[in-house]
Amino acid sequence: MMSNAQIADALQAIRPLNDTERLEAENAAKTLVIARLGGEPNAADYARATVSKYPAWVNNGVAQLILVVLLAASALSVFRQFTVGRDYFMYGQLQTGVMLVDGTPVQRSGINDHWQGVIAGVATPLLGEFLIILSTIAARVYFVGRARLWFIIPVLMGLMLTLVGNWMVEQPHDLFGLLVTVSPPIAVLFLSIVGERLIFTAIEDKHAADTLYQAALSAYRVKASNPLTMDGYRNAYGNALRAAVFGANLKGAGATARRELMGTFDNAIWQAIVRRESDSDNWLDAVTQPITAEPAAPITVTRPTPAALPAPLTVDDVGLPPARPPRKVKAKVDMSAAPVQRALF
Repeated sequence: MMSNAQIADALQAIRPLNDTERLEAENAAKTLVIARLGGEPNAADYARATVSKYPAWVNNGVAQLILVVLLAASALSVFRQFTVGRDYFMYGQLQTGVMLVDGTPVQRSGINDHWQGVIAGVATPLLGEFLIILSTIAARVYFVGRARLWFIIPVLMGLMLTLVGNWMVEQPHDLFGLLVTVSPPIAVLFLSIVGERLIFTAIEDKHAADTLYQAALSAYRVKASNPLTMDGYRNAYGNALRAAVFGANLKGAGATARRELMGTFDNAIWQAIVRRESDSDNWLDAVTQPITAEPAAPITVTRPTPAALPAPLTVDDVGLPPARPPRKVKAKVDMSAAPVQRALF
């Protein structure tokens, strides 16, 4: 292990990274840790995430059989309903033959248009049978509780429409005719219930798979949005900085000497170099005291205290001879002014 002096010499000899090189290393580390997540989840991977109560081949087989029976029931019923719907639209009655009165054809109220009659004939079986199918599926999927009871009305209307249409054409006169007349609408009703159950189960499985997929996708995006908190990011960033430092010092003057020098570095020196690069943007955090702009201290002017005045000097202090006492001076009186004063008085 190298000494602190050797580490300091290595730090001095190796050129540090600039901001662009450091940013490229950071982006490389982020890309690496995000790639380790394995990419965004795929919805197809969660298609069979839920386990059905029955094997898939059972559900598929039942669905195919339902389709066969529906086609058979429709084949027996759809032409009868087409005929009834067309004739009642055009003639107001079932045209089993031409009605003549005194040799003239008789027509009840209706719309005597061929193509409109054809359209009405096609719409009749679609309305009757699909009303039953749609009502049973909608009641099961979109409604709960007593709200489902309202769908008894459209189911009965569709059932009556198909039953009456078949009866008017078939006019059963024996048991087989009765069964052929009644069985298609009844079959459509019960097969709609079975098909509704299959569809509802498939919807539940699809919803559960979508829920798992959305949860996995959300978790992935949360992690990918902040790779700095992911496991392994610190090591990835350190390796990226080391590779960037090594590549940056292989260029320019003295590249050969630095290459040879870097070949002698151990982990301690590389750790010091990487730490210097990772802390280069956070150098201000190393300051223990916050840097604040404090106002300058006010400047005070101290005036000197005047010195005490010295005591007055005396003759004795300066060594002068004592002063002589003052001489007495006699006042002279001018007597020439006396007569004038007397005259005034």
